[in-house]
Amino acid sequence: MKREKREQLKKQGFIFFTTILVLITALSIAGTVQSKERDRFDLNNPLIKEEEKSCVEQVKKVLEEHKCKNSGVTITKTIDIQGMRQYQVTVHHDKIKNMTYTEKRELCQDLEEIKFKQQNFTITYNFITV
Repeated sequence: MKREKREQLKKQGFIFFTTILVLITALSIAGTVQSKERDRFDLNNPLIKEEEKSCVEQVKKVLEEHKCKNSGVTITKTIDIQGMRQYQVTVHHDKIKNMTYTEKRELCQDLEEIKFKQQNFTITYNFITV
């Protein structure tokens, strides 16, 4: 009787251990596939990262020209399945809410003149005023 219980426990241990190994293998393969998919869009391209950094600097420069010095500027990037990049630039500054319609329109026009060397992208600007 004890021998049968030991055999049964060994079988259960073997099944548990095998299940864990299969799960680890499956997760490792999924991670590798995901990593290769990431490389397809060249997420770590230093030229693109430099261009994104330059974009933020250009946005800050335009804001300073419109008397919005020390603005908070963040850029968020989304890449769709075809590799199209979408940038969302969020600007934080209190003076923007006090601008006239014409001043806001001029600011938006100046921001829209900022260009990237890369293609396949869109930029959307959001303004947050408190």
